[in-house]
Amino acid sequence: MTRYVLRYCGPGRAPVGEVAHIERSLRVVDRAPGMLLVEGSGPGVSRVMAGLPGWVAAEEAAIPVPATHPTLQRRPA
Repeated sequence: MTRYVLRYCGPGRAPVGEVAHIERSLRVVDRAPGMLLVEGSGPGVSRVMAGLPGWVAAEEAAIPVPATHPTLQRRPA
């Protein structure tokens, strides 16, 4: 299963009925105000999103955190 971030872009808060519909249709992994992280297949997510104007879906992307500690470029002489 692939994870998708669903974001509500409409006016005001995300409608409770639409959030409940998403929860019934897809497995919700996490939530934040106006956003849901869900697991599902691409066609399944597309089918659910087709009936929800104001929502945008994007596949979850992991961005690695760069190393911030200093490193030596070469050995000291």
